[in-house]
Amino acid sequence: MRAAISNRSHSAARIFSIVGLPPVLALPTALLAAIRSGATPSTFLSVGGFLITGCVLPTLLTLVLVRRGHASAIDLRERGERLLPATVTAVGCAGAAWVLWRAGAPPGVCQLALAVSMQMALLAALTLRWKVSYHTASATALLLVGRSVSPDGLLSFGLLLLAIGIAWARVYQRRHTPAQVIVGALTAAPLVLLT
Repeated sequence: MRAAISNRSHSAARIFSIVGLPPVLALPTALLAAIRSGATPSTFLSVGGFLITGCVLPTLLTLVLVRRGHASAIDLRERGERLLPATVTAVGCAGAAWVLWRAGAPPGVCQLALAVSMQMALLAALTLRWKVSYHTASATALLLVGRSVSPDGLLSFGLLLLAIGIAWARVYQRRHTPAQVIVGALTAAPLVLLT
């Protein structure tokens, strides 16, 4: 009986950790920002530009680092492996925010790009000394953007449960301490201020 519960917990933690990968959560976060900004073709085009610079390019960089032996896995388990992808993400999102703003993109998408840039810069700075949970940071960002779309709805509650599940999984798998998970969540503060 105890082994069955342990196996289920292990499986649930693994699923939450995969779903909680920052590149995985970037898409629903960006789509919710597009919905909040008015779901027009130009809004979705703006979201596409943000996703390319803030998600696709850093993910490709991470894959290259893994392939060349400079990173152990796609989820960047070691603190030292995280600095370059985090910095590239921060710079990419800042560049996207500027280009989108100059192109007249919806303010909500520009603000999301700027807020994620600030969050990733904060994560990169923290990473110099400590291993903070990027999974929880991304889950909290999704929760905050979702809450702005549906302040008192079922969506917010579901995203809250997802964020809690991801935080639990990171601690359960011993990838992070509770403090590292909490600080990861707190790095989403720019999203509160800018979105």
